[in-house]
Amino acid sequence: MSIFRSREAVMKRYSTKFEGVFYRERRTLFNGRPDRTFEFCYSEQGRKRWKLVGRASEGYDAVMACQARLDMLRELKNPQAQLRPLTVGEALDAWLERRKAESRTCRPCLSAVEQHLRPRLGQLTVAELTPEVLDRLRTDLLKRYAVHYVRKVLSHLRAAIALAVRNRRHVGINPVTQAAGFVFPTGGRRCERFLTPAEAVKLLAELSARAPLWRDLALVSLHTGARLTELYKLRVQDLQPGSMAAVITSKLGTREPLQLTADALAVLATRAAGRAPGELIFPDARRSSRQFARTVERCGLNAGVVDKTHRVWFHTLRHTFASWLVQGGTDFYAVQKLMRHGSAAMTQRYAHLHPETFRRHLDVIGMTLATSTSQCARNPAGQAFAPLNQAPSAPSAPSVLPANPAPPVPPAHPPRPDLAAPDVASSPPAFGVFSQSVMSARYARPAKFGRPAAGLSARLGWRPAPPPA
Repeated sequence: MSIFRSREAVMKRYSTKFEGVFYRERRTLFNGRPDRTFEFCYSEQGRKRWKLVGRASEGYDAVMACQARLDMLRELKNPQAQLRPLTVGEALDAWLERRKAESRTCRPCLSAVEQHLRPRLGQLTVAELTPEVLDRLRTDLLKRYAVHYVRKVLSHLRAAIALAVRNRRHVGINPVTQAAGFVFPTGGRRCERFLTPAEAVKLLAELSARAPLWRDLALVSLHTGARLTELYKLRVQDLQPGSMAAVITSKLGTREPLQLTADALAVLATRAAGRAPGELIFPDARRSSRQFARTVERCGLNAGVVDKTHRVWFHTLRHTFASWLVQGGTDFYAVQKLMRHGSAAMTQRYAHLHPETFRRHLDVIGMTLATSTSQCARNPAGQAFAPLNQAPSAPSAPSVLPANPAPPVPPAHPPRPDLAAPDVASSPPAFGVFSQSVMSARYARPAKFGRPAAGLSARLGWRPAPPPA
């Protein structure tokens, strides 16, 4: 028997993220890197055994090896047991139960699941979520809803399947991820409309006459930037006695401070009077949500508006709050904290409303044109302009040369062509005198160094002046 083992038999095994699944690297290449041989280990009758699955060049991967290992373990435990495939509905139920146990907001998620995901995908298994099925779902949702809402619905499906993969109820790649080839919709347009002070006063007056409850809700949102769902969940105990703040439950289920103005605090204190600490401040708001939309129509704020991003709805009051802050010169950090944005990028959407963001830069254009026009009137054509921060110099008197000028005195040292300054007067002007002065300063030799030393003169090629004859 040969004492030499095959090269592949002695290769090192590398672990994968799946339990019991390993791979070895071969000397042959596949897709520009060493080919991998996948195998898994299992225990049978107290002995550790290895089973080869296949190579990456043959179409095998770690997921297939993990599935083969699970099948092997099921056969060893109960040869007649068959694992029932997980359905999308079961994955969604487990995810919703997990969110409820973590005390996270479930109402928006439950609405999206029951309205869009369960009717279409509830009976399908996770393995049947092919790219064609997911692409059809995404296309149908984009026909009726905004991009950010479609992304939210698809993210619920992705989170539910990810939980099933972590709990090993599904083996394989999450089909609603980029690794599986799924692409979330991008782009979309958000609300661009905000109210003017005259429109806000008109709306509040109309609400005060027809729906006093919604007048208070609109006033609090306009003064604090609170969302409607946050005001729905606001309780008496959330008000901080002796302070101009309240603690609200955000859309993500977290508790966040809400800064109040004097008008907003007066409205909340009036509504909270006589109620128990655990009672809602606006208990009847959900049942009369259509009153705000009807009042907006009576005011004519949406008359002739076709684009949805320019229509007025309750969330427009939150945009109005941020827009007025930015227009008043409030710095963006303060706006981000008052709006309770998760990132500065969300606040930058209001940057175009800031009065000093771009105005001081655009004023440079007018100043440049005005200065250039005045210089063109004073200077002849073809003459270089003086810089903007330098006043034009007075014309010098013409110099009178003597009839018999003295011959030029030869310099003590012959000039070095490579050290001499270029003739900027004969060169075409480039951006005026400023460029000429920069070039002259670049090539000028500082006077503080004086004449080079003897050793340096010899290295640079300097020669002493010849004695006078």
